[in-house]
Formats: sequence, C-alpha cells, structure tokens
Amino acid sequence: MRNELVYFIGQNSSALSALDQLRNDKLVHAILIKGQVGSGKWTLAKAMAKYLLCLSDTEEKPCNQCSSCKQVETLSNPDLIILQKGEPLSSDTKKGASSISVDDVREMIRLISAHAFEGDRKVVIIRHAEDLTIAAQNSLLKVLEEPPSGVFFLLTSSRSDMLLPTIISRCRDVHIDPWHSETILKILKEKGISNDLAEKSAEYAHGSVGRALMIANDEKYWMFRSEVIQDFFTVKDRSEILKISSKWKDRKSEANALFEMIEDCFHRIIMINTLNYAEDSDRMLSADPWLKQFSGKTYENYIKLTDGLILAKEMVYSSVNFQAIIEKLLMSIMEVIN
Repeated sequence: MRNELVYFIGQNSSALSALDQLRNDKLVHAILIKGQVGSGKWTLAKAMAKYLLCLSDTEEKPCNQCSSCKQVETLSNPDLIILQKGEPLSSDTKKGASSISVDDVREMIRLISAHAFEGDRKVVIIRHAEDLTIAAQNSLLKVLEEPPSGVFFLLTSSRSDMLLPTIISRCRDVHIDPWHSETILKILKEKGISNDLAEKSAEYAHGSVGRALMIANDEKYWMFRSEVIQDFFTVKDRSEILKISSKWKDRKSEANALFEMIEDCFHRIIMINTLNYAEDSDRMLSADPWLKQFSGKTYENYIKLTDGLILAKEMVYSSVNFQAIIEKLLMSIMEVIN
C-alpha cells in the first residue's frame, strides 16, 4: 500500500512544514486542514493519523503493515476517534443527524480521557468541522485549550469561515492548494483508471482529486456532459433553438445538474482566454474542440454568459415555463458565439 503522505510533500509550505513536524515528532496538538471540496483533506488526515499511531520501530512511517496502520485504513483502530455528522458517537444523537452535536463532542472527550489501547497516542479526526454546532464548538474549545497528553486533533474543513475564531486560533493551519493535473493524472493511473479516461478526468477536475475520481467512475457524467455540449455549445442557427428546447422542456428535474454542467463549461471558456501558454491552450482545445469558437472573446462576453445563467437559475424557481428558460439561455450563449 502506498504511503499517501508523499503526495502532499509538493503541496505548499504549510503542508510541508506540518509533514516535517510530523516526521520530527514536533507536531502541534491541533491541525486544521483546509481546502476545496475533493482536495484531499480527508486523505491527508487519515495518513497523518496512520503515521501518529503506527507501531513500527523503523523510520519509515506509516509502515502500512502493522496492526495499527491496517486498523486506521479500515477506520477500526480503537485509538482513532472520528467525529462527523450522521455518524454519532453519543447514544443521545440520532443517526443521520445533519450536524455534529455537543453530546458527540462530550463523548469524544470521555473517550480520549482513557488510556490508549496501543502505544501512547490517540487521534481525533473531526471531518467537515464546519458541521459542529456552536455548542459543540464551545465544548471542543475547552479540550483544545488543555488537551490530554498524547492526543492529536485533526480537523478538516472546506468552510473554515463557519468555525469560531477561537477554534481556528488554537489550530495550526494546513491549506491544500488545487492539485496540478499531472499529479491528479498520476493518482488516477495508480487507482487503475485507464489512460484515456484518466487524462480526461484530470483535465476536468479543476484541481480536485476527489472530483477526478468521482467523474472517472461515472459513465452517466460523460454521457450528460456530451449531451449538454452538443445542445448548448455547438448550435449554430437560431432555427435549432426550438428543437433543443422541446427536447429539454420536460426535464426541469435535471435543472441543477444542467446548470452546473453549463457553469463548468463557462469555466473552461474563461480559462481558454486567460492562459499564458500556447501548449495549455492546445491541450484544452484538443480535449474540447468546441472551445475554439469562444477563443479571443472579451471579459464582457464572459459576463454576458454568466448573467444569462444567473437569470436562468432565478427563473427556474418561478412559474416560468422551463422550455422558455432553456430558449432564453440558448439565446444568450448564441449571442456570444456570433
């Protein structure tokens, strides 16, 4: 099994510094791992927990061979405590709850007060720490101020602005930057994804390993993407608008997925007009030939596109006929093409 910590060595100075402290046994007791959804926060937290709880007496940690490493991998290590919404620690919290309750934090505090089962460490991972209620955060704050010896807290969050400033101030920040497509491609291939599919998924991942893995294993995503591009980004004549809108008129339930896909395509459009290197532009045009018609467009054109999408999103929640919404959106895209 690969040591997943190696992926994060080339991340940035905050990640590198935390890994150096980990190797030199100088890690602070609380780490807040921040980054966009799918950036690898959970992967890093698990890898750090595995390192901290590894029972190997060699310098190569985590060994991935000892009983502790194997138990961390399956989330069954008794010295690893995981707090996340929907998976309560306390019997007073309902399974499937939409937040992490103060009762769960109190139960965690009770668990870490006991002796470690193996070694002299315990690790607490709080996944999506923004899901902690205010009462839960205040309860957590007390233990962060005076942590038991040998206990490490690893918090992950894509919305750290929802955490109390006092929680943030007691943690060391580790920010995960968007990943380079080459790194994502390497990870996908190691996961057994075919070369062509791995390249496509890395291209459309927007720096997110999690997103890349998700779309690489989702055949429906690629079919839907192809359909959206064909219907909304290759239309040349206004006479085609009625045909396309008629096709989509009874698919209002797919509105959110449609708008997300169109927004993703808009992101590609602005990228093709802001890249500084011809080789990057050539790569994007090779993956998406339809982008060529948007090459050289101004920022004002991009504003027109986004305004049209924003209007469509607003109209879909009103009584406006969905076919009319599709037609208006198609018109706004065609205005920029032509």
